[in-house]
Amino acid sequence: MLGQAKPYFTLILQSENRAEVEKAAQ
Repeated sequence: MLGQAKPYFTLILQSENRAEVEKAAQ
């Protein structure tokens, strides 16, 4: 789980569309 979550957190930090990334993570 953490291995999969870490890249998502990185994307969220780097992405301008944070909400979209968070949606994709869910």
